[in-house]
Amino acid sequence: VERQVQDCRALAARLGWNIVVDPLIDNDVSAYSGKRRKGYEALLELIRSGQVNAVLAYHNDRLHRSPRELEDWIDLCQKHGVLTQTVMAGEFDLATSTGRATARTIGAWARQASEQQAERTRRQREQAAAAGKWLGGPRPFGWIVHSDGSAELDPVAAPAIQRACELLLAGRSLRGIVDDWNARGILTSFGGKWGQQSLRIAISRPRNAGIIMYNGVAVSKGQWPTIVDVDTLRSVQAL
Repeated sequence: VERQVQDCRALAARLGWNIVVDPLIDNDVSAYSGKRRKGYEALLELIRSGQVNAVLAYHNDRLHRSPRELEDWIDLCQKHGVLTQTVMAGEFDLATSTGRATARTIGAWARQASEQQAERTRRQREQAAAAGKWLGGPRPFGWIVHSDGSAELDPVAAPAIQRACELLLAGRSLRGIVDDWNARGILTSFGGKWGQQSLRIAISRPRNAGIIMYNGVAVSKGQWPTIVDVDTLRSVQAL
């Protein structure tokens, strides 16, 4: 982001734009994700209130990748006479039909690029799940994960899960096991203390028995060592 801001300021200098307000930044919030972008919302308010007569972005896809959002942008900029200038894609004169057509064309290709990337990512995750590989995310409690994606049983956590399952099926309460784990200093994967809900999730996770889930469906046998057998897992889940 800092590099993009520097390039934007350099372009402003070349264009002779002497008054540049502080940059509005939505870091790590994709324009394609649909999540709320506070910086972008603030920009729209500045335009509506007449405080902005030009917008400079690194690329138009930093502003929006949704055709619907682009149309709203075109309407707003036309209404208030606001120019859109970008470092990588040049100027969009939204007051002309050619400028609007250019913005729509580039926006459509940006949207296609995002959707294509999403398709590739989804397919990669499907293949990884089918092969029983780790799909990423926080380290599952019970294993030590290596950089190559392989794993071994955690010498403390794995036996704790096994023993917790035995105790539960023998009539012990979740609260009793939670108190025991916290007293012994057994921490969650995030380094925190246990509660009944977090413990319930940890001991009833399908991966404990080597079952890999994808979109709520069991798709394969995991490549990792198992903590409990399938019958034990099903009994704990039923309980």
